[in-house]
Amino acid sequence: MKKFIILSVAVVILSGCVVQQRKQTTTLIPGAGIFKTGDKGEQWAVKGDLLATGGSAQKFGYANVTFMKFDPQDASTVYVGTENALYYSYSRGEGWLKTLANQGTINDIAIDPQDKCTLYAAVHNKIFKSIDCSRSWQLMHFSSLANQYFAAILVSQQDSDHIFVGASDGALIHSRNAGVAWDVLRYVDSPIYKFVPHPHEPSSFYMVDQRDSVLKTSDLGVTWKILADLPVHTPAGVVKVDERKNPILLGQLPGARTYMDMTFDTSQKDGILYASGYGLFRLIDGEYWQEIEILNKPQQARIFSIAIDGTTGKSLYFATTGAFYRSENGGLDWTVRALPASGMPKILKMAPDNPSELYLAFYAPAK
Repeated sequence: MKKFIILSVAVVILSGCVVQQRKQTTTLIPGAGIFKTGDKGEQWAVKGDLLATGGSAQKFGYANVTFMKFDPQDASTVYVGTENALYYSYSRGEGWLKTLANQGTINDIAIDPQDKCTLYAAVHNKIFKSIDCSRSWQLMHFSSLANQYFAAILVSQQDSDHIFVGASDGALIHSRNAGVAWDVLRYVDSPIYKFVPHPHEPSSFYMVDQRDSVLKTSDLGVTWKILADLPVHTPAGVVKVDERKNPILLGQLPGARTYMDMTFDTSQKDGILYASGYGLFRLIDGEYWQEIEILNKPQQARIFSIAIDGTTGKSLYFATTGAFYRSENGGLDWTVRALPASGMPKILKMAPDNPSELYLAFYAPAK
């Protein structure tokens, strides 16, 4: 039987916000921003100080965040996109610098795996490149198509001359020469949301689109495997079957193709933690999905963001509107905490070198 653990004395959840904890009223900061914890979500602090050469202190603490990424070559460096600028920190979020201001929404960046000072940014309908650690940017590509924007960008781990861009109209755009020339590799007939590199297979990466959810390529985007077509196991490890005793595939579960968030599970050779409209799943060695039981029934909880300690694969985290959940034993038991802000907990990231250090970014949708 699943245990429901609440470490605080009293937690009341009403209308999407936690109103009391440890017998004291918790004041939620409205809107958006970035928060950091060093103790797995027990205490959070807002991190939005801009580094300035002079004058009064400035902050971007309540900017709507579109993405957050750590530099895989330097765990102290983190990048954050917003609707009007790219922010980056060399001090784990303690101070931020601003670039690419007023160019449009910064939807994604990609870092060259061989040179951390070479970056590519997907900025609305444009692709920019920097070769000097964000000090200057060069426009490499833009789209003149109406309603097309670039949502995701990735540099190949195998060959950094290969750049991939995912567009809102389903175009998978490819450059073979570090952004000098571009062509459409294929159309997936569905908006592309995200790319995730495979840390163990340099020629492989994952793509998220609206129709098929998560797909994997092992040949630099030539062919793709739809992971929603893999079977599902119960939390106890038993294959889910329908009334005819046929294995149930992930995509057959209501809401399971509705992507919410995903991250690679480095504790496995080929593993993913995936949040969907149905619930939370873990890909086991690329062969099947195992459902992770949470405190809500399927389709009841809207999981916006997730994180996993890839060292052991046991520490799991996710955020919904109003609550932060933590499990230290792979989802058998859950601890619930209040969120530090009232916006949508859109992004949850774990520091690559410290599983106790988490970053939570909020988004405040326009009213």
